[in-house]
Amino acid sequence: MSALPGGAADKIGNRYEAWWTLLRLADVLRGDASCLRLEPLGAGGSGIEFWIDETDGRWCEQAKDASSRGSWTLHRLTTEGFLAAIVDHLADGHRVRFVASTPAKELNDLAERARAAETLQEYREVLTDAQQKHFKDLVTTWGVATETAWLHLRLVHVEHQPPEQLRRIVRLTYEILVQGDPDTVIKHLRGWLDDVLHQRLTGPLVWKHLQEKKFARRLLPGDPTTLEALANTVDRHRRRVDSTLPTTGVAAQPYGSQLIARVTDTGSEQVLVLHGRAGSGKSTIAADAAQQLSSVGWFVGVVSMDGSCAACQTASALGTVTGLPASPAVALGGVANGSPAMLVIDQLDAVTASTAAECRMDSRPSPSFSTKPAQCPISRFSLSSGQST
Repeated sequence: MSALPGGAADKIGNRYEAWWTLLRLADVLRGDASCLRLEPLGAGGSGIEFWIDETDGRWCEQAKDASSRGSWTLHRLTTEGFLAAIVDHLADGHRVRFVASTPAKELNDLAERARAAETLQEYREVLTDAQQKHFKDLVTTWGVATETAWLHLRLVHVEHQPPEQLRRIVRLTYEILVQGDPDTVIKHLRGWLDDVLHQRLTGPLVWKHLQEKKFARRLLPGDPTTLEALANTVDRHRRRVDSTLPTTGVAAQPYGSQLIARVTDTGSEQVLVLHGRAGSGKSTIAADAAQQLSSVGWFVGVVSMDGSCAACQTASALGTVTGLPASPAVALGGVANGSPAMLVIDQLDAVTASTAAECRMDSRPSPSFSTKPAQCPISRFSLSSGQST
């Protein structure tokens, strides 16, 4: 890092903060943010790693690890100088995000309640006795009026990101953005950030640098080649399922429409497990759902985990075997670009536990892929009852 005032002593590439910086730099690469400045000089860099400009204003952000020291209590945040250091950013109307590998529950609770309250009086009414004391201490630390402290707190956001979770999200994010091995891209960028401290980083500038280093942009959103490859997985699975049906056909069941309703009514990311006894028609129902959702505009991909796919040790290898340009989750998420999408994994029982664990790790859903990890609840849909649990 820089020897200038405010710079850290060690290289950014060696720190937890680098992973968060890379995740936010991805927002610049996608065009979700216009500019990022790492280690701003003078008062502009007080208490923060960087600021980043989005369409709705500037975010001033700090990331902290120090997992061995436990949670970030309000007392710890005060004694280590973070809270006093950010008051000028808040006074300027900038939002401040504190990201940590361990929770900062006390500050998070104060800030969330501040945003929920419409007036200072209402805010005070919803605080517990302990939170009242914390708020009073914060007023003293900031040296402002109580109403100003409440308004400042409305601009504070706290995010808990365990290191391994953050690294997985960053890896998947760059797998989506850049062609080739994401670990190589990440390693290069972590080193490059040391050379661009204090500079304003824009999307065109970073992409130009990556292209000069032979890292090509992965153009997935709406990419016709990837769309065709995904459509082929749906058609291939349909033909495979049809080839196993009896020549006399099968009786109609209500489960297909129920399954589609369960998938489409949720309004959020989810993992849905379709289960039933052998021969109960799970693959047929999944194929019907995939085909119907595809016909109404959903982005759909299907992977059957038996045969050659069962030997795949990573999600990227699985994508190669199924004719996709990347892992199924990356290819589908990339072309969908936030639109409704469904990935069907058939014959999951053909995969060994170790392979399944590796694939889950390599294809963890992201906040494009937002800066926050998707929390995907796991539910079950039973063919014996047609009910979800």
